Amino acid sequence: AVVVRDQLVCRMMHHRLAIDQVSDDGEAWHYLGRVLYDYHVHIDSLRQRQRQQQQLSTADCVDNGSLFKYEAHDTLELAVSCLEEATKYTPCDGRLYNNLGIALERLLERYNNNANTNNNNNNANKQ
Repeated sequence: AVVVRDQLVCRMMHHRLAIDQVSDDGEAWHYLGRVLYDYHVHIDSLRQRQRQQQQLSTADCVDNGSLFKYEAHDTLELAVSCLEEATKYTPCDGRLYNNLGIALERLLERYNNNANTNNNNNNANKQ
């Protein structure tokens, strides 16, 4: 897991360096958005794996949930922002719009899940 994370961070830095050199490089913005999305998915899968392990084991585990939440909290929104920025410079790239759609769909799922969780918590508090 650490190796994958390090590779993703290295890719982020690479694309960010490209943007620092040529700020209107739509492809670099696209790839930065894509690696941020991949990072979000990676952290999210680690979080889910930890939840499954905690459910299977009664032993006390170190709670890294807050760390994963912190790391993935804004990464998805940042990915969407980078992909939207890329559309300014490469407006005819079908792959870009596909990746933007995938990221927006994931973001919508997250907002819906958060809204459902909040509604369930409110209903439980009323009872």
